[in-house]
Amino acid sequence: MAVDHFQLNNGRFEWFRLPSTYYVDSVTIIGAASLNKGDLIASIDSVSLNYSEKGFHLKELRLSAVIENKAIRVDSLYILTDSSRLSGGGIFPLDSASSYHFAFKNSHISLHELSD
Repeated sequence: MAVDHFQLNNGRFEWFRLPSTYYVDSVTIIGAASLNKGDLIASIDSVSLNYSEKGFHLKELRLSAVIENKAIRVDSLYILTDSSRLSGGGIFPLDSASSYHFAFKNSHISLHELSD
């Protein structure tokens, strides 16, 4: 989906491509970031999101990642929705010459939930 506009309106995030408008009812993000010897170390301790128009509820997202020299190293990622659970980690190079690697473990993805 192309996103033409994104704004915060009355405490609700809106993004839309005319003529449709989508509302996210609530977003909560708790995390931290720091610099260590030129590397950005970031952690997202908790994210929750409620998108009631589409019946989607992100119950939990946790992330521990480091932006190193030329890559983003994801030490751990955990995503929980009403019907899906995803966990894993990997490396995402910041140059186009390198390939990325991500390994999932103990995961269950609801294709029905993604199709709505």
